[in-house]
Amino acid sequence: MRSFMLMIIGLFIFYPFAKAQQNPASTLKRAVEVGEKPRFISYTATTVKKNIFSDNDTSVTRISETLTRSAQRKIVAQNTTNSDRFGHPVFRDVFIHDTLYTLDFRDSVYSFQVHPKTVIGSLTDYLEELKYVIDRIPSLVQQRPDTVIDRRICYSFFVKRYDTVVNNNHDFTHLYFYLDEKTLLPVYTKELGAGSASKGGYSLGRVNVFNERRFANFKIGQVPNATTFKFDKVGFDVENKQMLENGSVAPLIQVANLTGKKVSPEEFKNKTLLIEFGSTTCGANPLAIPMLNRLAEKHKASEVTILSIYSDETTKQIRDYVDANNINVPIYKGNIKLKKSFKTVGTPNFYLIDKNGLVVRAFHGYSDTLENELTLAINELKGN
Repeated sequence: MRSFMLMIIGLFIFYPFAKAQQNPASTLKRAVEVGEKPRFISYTATTVKKNIFSDNDTSVTRISETLTRSAQRKIVAQNTTNSDRFGHPVFRDVFIHDTLYTLDFRDSVYSFQVHPKTVIGSLTDYLEELKYVIDRIPSLVQQRPDTVIDRRICYSFFVKRYDTVVNNNHDFTHLYFYLDEKTLLPVYTKELGAGSASKGGYSLGRVNVFNERRFANFKIGQVPNATTFKFDKVGFDVENKQMLENGSVAPLIQVANLTGKKVSPEEFKNKTLLIEFGSTTCGANPLAIPMLNRLAEKHKASEVTILSIYSDETTKQIRDYVDANNINVPIYKGNIKLKKSFKTVGTPNFYLIDKNGLVVRAFHGYSDTLENELTLAINELKGN
């Protein structure tokens, strides 16, 4: 992490010539007008995000996007491909004819929405951030000395969107925008923050935020080829929306422990199992951890085995997450095939499986009644 931060710092070389500053918010408004002009536009972006639930987990996403706006500045077509740090495609979104298609390359599934409320993209997200600042907090925009980033002379803006001290904790959200002076297109943005997080009214504790985006390779007005907005679902299945039914035979559990050693499926046979399928980036997952710890402690002397399986992450990401979140139940590394065989729907998912390998109950998501429901179901299986 230290070498990464040094690299970022090394890219910031302050432009030595001061210029007369305009109203900062008016410059950002012109940037929005430029970004929403009716035309074809394509670009690439690299995002770096720190997992707020695991301090040592930082993800890098490479984005390639082409979009076109109508005379009313509305997006009428968009193609976005998100790849991992090595350039392997992970997701592709295609918006065409008022329908948004999403291809998941990891799971080989697709989904679609007709007339979606929003069409998401890095450029669109950036423009929405600027509009929020302009409309809601224009007085908080500070223009700083011009700087050079990636060999482009940039306007530099800093916004204290939120900044206060609560119970001796510094809670803040700071935004940084760097715009190419020639084009007013984005070059680099960053968000830093800290504070208390919650989901659905449940506290997730204090988190730290680090998000950055680096834009490049803008092409304006260049008409894309005919296949740019073409959606082809060959080789993809429709995204699953339904978990395994009660009474179904549970699939074979083929996992590895966090040292990378494969675990024999026999380890899970002839046992009552409570399995959580989790994710290190899911906002609801931290809510389930204390519940799983309590259930594991309560049933540690019984024949009930409680475990969690993570399938989309690397082993290191899972280990870092375990260390950061005080997880006391056994954690295993699954894979996409296992996740699909269990027909998981998002995360977290829970399956209660009896000694005969049959699904007793399936639970999607976390709720304040889940622990009681699981306790009743487990006690019923135990004959209590």
